[in-house]
Amino acid sequence: MQYPMTPSDLANELGHDPGQHPGNRVRKFLRLRYPDHPRHQPWELDEDMANAVRAHFKVREHFNRRPGRRPRLLDR
Repeated sequence: MQYPMTPSDLANELGHDPGQHPGNRVRKFLRLRYPDHPRHQPWELDEDMANAVRAHFKVREHFNRRPGRRPRLLDR
């Protein structure tokens, strides 16, 4: 891994569907987790931030495999 990395790079690593805006799910999580980040500025993820995103989506995928057991909002 090369740091800093972008949310799009991390989304590709996690296997998210790129669609038209790759990294949207990652950026949504980052905005909740790091509310002090300046608005409308690009994200440059260091290793700790990237690992937090990886851990979040690993847990989220676990709940996605078990329908009906997912918490309402895992992002907070």
